[in-house]
Amino acid sequence: MVDSNTTLTDNRTSKECPEHSAPIKIHHNHTGKKYQWDAETQGWILGSFFYGYIITQIPGGYIASRIGGKLLLGFGILGTAVFTLFTPMAADLGVVALIVLRALEGLGEGVTFPAMHAMWSSWAPPLERSKLLTISYAGAQLGTVISLPLSGMICYYMDWTYVFYLFGIIGIVWFILWMWIVSDTPETHKTISHYEKEYIVSSLKNQLSSQKVVPWVSILKSLPLWAIVIAHFSYNWTFYTLLTLLPTYMKEILRFNVQEGWNAQQLSEVASKCQASAKQSGDYNVSSYGLHNTGGHMKVTSALGWGEVVSRCTGDREALRSLRGRGGDCAASPPPKR
Repeated sequence: MVDSNTTLTDNRTSKECPEHSAPIKIHHNHTGKKYQWDAETQGWILGSFFYGYIITQIPGGYIASRIGGKLLLGFGILGTAVFTLFTPMAADLGVVALIVLRALEGLGEGVTFPAMHAMWSSWAPPLERSKLLTISYAGAQLGTVISLPLSGMICYYMDWTYVFYLFGIIGIVWFILWMWIVSDTPETHKTISHYEKEYIVSSLKNQLSSQKVVPWVSILKSLPLWAIVIAHFSYNWTFYTLLTLLPTYMKEILRFNVQEGWNAQQLSEVASKCQASAKQSGDYNVSSYGLHNTGGHMKVTSALGWGEVVSRCTGDREALRSLRGRGGDCAASPPPKR
């Protein structure tokens, strides 16, 4: 999609790796159109998604409380899927058109987590809430693990435009299934059993707040809330930076073949699944053994979360080590003394 010769014309601060001595000889499709976009232009295109994404975060939660998370999340994903289908056309129209389109995609994606939490507030029993939310969050990680290598293989063997067509179609199919299967509350679900509905409704009877006025002053003065906001912001900044720029870094700096390197992108996600298992085990202990010290459970889970950070660093280091002998470790090593 982008001519690699124009990627780093203005940025030579990093030492590039030489081409691998024994590249994999696989038939490579060269029919995809390439664009003469420099590194700065690519940065604007990749980052434009998040300008739309950040706008709908807070309004998304308010709208979900009014119309329900089902419609908001469904139409948000549908809009993103439709805009994804038009991405190749926008690229032909120019950089400005593509930036605007990606910002519109971000608007649709920004309601995902607010709508998801609005729905879980009506579906998740207190003792199962951590487990269910963890499964939901793990779905995003799993999608990343699958879509990154799949996109690279489609670009390599077919054409980069098929990436947008494939995922756009998948999004539309997902929307149809979502509207057909999902309900906002247990009371409106068509196939739920009477026992399960009564269990969920009774467990949430005293959970939902009847207060109509949002206590903004108390919220802004809450130190635990600010700690969560700062930690979550830092995590998302790091995660989305890796998600957005890691393929470019591996291609332009490490000179890493897409068929060789996609496993390195998966290593950083493994600890998320381990943390999910730990959270599920904690919920089981709380519900089965009467260990109702949820504060202690949260502290232990937070401590286990550091394993994810360590594994991400370790995974990156091990991925670089795997490149030794092929010129791939030079980006992580200091330049030779002259």
